[in-house]
Amino acid sequence: MKLTENHLDRFSQINGVQDIAPVVSGRVNVKNGNQSIQVSLTGVTASYQTVRDTQPAQGRFITDMDHEYLLEQNLPLGNTYK
Repeated sequence: MKLTENHLDRFSQINGVQDIAPVVSGRVNVKNGNQSIQVSLTGVTASYQTVRDTQPAQGRFITDMDHEYLLEQNLPLGNTYK
């Protein structure tokens, strides 16, 4: 079953649900120059940090503001940049 934004909206209306943090994960290739390696990648929404009560070991989570900025700049996540 593929979850959609509509499903998330409906789940969020369930009594007692405070927030929802969808997660998608998989293996991707990461390239630096002529070197490439396959790594695990997990994609989450900004609510993940709150729902899971977690902090990254290094760096920070991408925020909703970061995501909006990338969309405004026509640089959606997942593309290859040089």
